[in-house]
Amino acid sequence: WHKEQLKYGLYYSVIKAGTAYIKNRGLVSVGGRPAYLIQTTAFSASVIDSVFKVRDVNYSWLDASTFYSLGYTQSLREGNYKRDEWITFDYDTNSYYGEVQKKGDPREISGVLTGPVLDMLTSLYYVRSQPLQVGKDVVLDIVNREEKYPLVVKVLGKETVKSPAGKFKCIVVE
Repeated sequence: WHKEQLKYGLYYSVIKAGTAYIKNRGLVSVGGRPAYLIQTTAFSASVIDSVFKVRDVNYSWLDASTFYSLGYTQSLREGNYKRDEWITFDYDTNSYYGEVQKKGDPREISGVLTGPVLDMLTSLYYVRSQPLQVGKDVVLDIVNREEKYPLVVKVLGKETVKSPAGKFKCIVVE
């Protein structure tokens, strides 16, 4: 999935409300370590902008050898809601630190790492790298802001999906 780009149409009933992208921007260096730079963007359609304008941009860095997160940034603009946030995961000191700003001054955030972690965006790519077997769950340690929790991905089955692009063998996960 090097340099992969996924495009999603976002709909409210039959009205196209916006577009979202997930892009693998390729390899970059983070602290001397090769990492995949993953970007997501979401934008409301011009017809929706006057009612509820959305301009979201997220970046995550996924270590190319371990497939664990090195950190992420978020810039969310949704209607009147605004949030900026970044976190860096420091595995040498088993800690993470960052900053979040909603209203007013930015607030520092930090915590202890008990092992390698993923953020919500890198977790998508991590799961895709795993040998998924029906009935066997994949459990990930997630850090999202100051919350740390296990994310359980259930591998439910296999099916073939038909689309305009052809037939594809798929794995069903929850």
